[in-house]
Amino acid sequence: MNTETKLKIDGALLKEAREKINEALAPLGKELGVTLKAGNASYSGDGISGHFKLAITTLSEGGEMRDMEAEDFLKYCDSLSFKKEDLGREFKMNGSERFTIKGYRRKARKNNLSITRVRDGKHFVVAASRILAHLK
Repeated sequence: MNTETKLKIDGALLKEAREKINEALAPLGKELGVTLKAGNASYSGDGISGHFKLAITTLSEGGEMRDMEAEDFLKYCDSLSFKKEDLGREFKMNGSERFTIKGYRRKARKNNLSITRVRDGKHFVVAASRILAHLK
């Protein structure tokens, strides 16, 4: 029996598969009242196998996807010396670059704050103490 195959599982294949998997999962998630998304993927070095992490998120009463980082920020903001109003707040860092506070990564020890660059929506993680200085 010939077990050779020409198809190799690699990053490009997983990227394409993720898009198609997410399209297929959307109607099921809507039916169940949750958001289903294929997350991080990895594959074996020999290209024989790969797998995805499946992310399941509940929806808010308004039908919006809940963001655990944002909810954690609201929950822990006092202990971080932030205010609840700081979630989504815009600030300048690195000269004139504008960012917004996206949420708190409670399992992260050092870079525990998620921020988004306004210019292009790129996501970054930084130490909360670094952002406090820019909010004063």
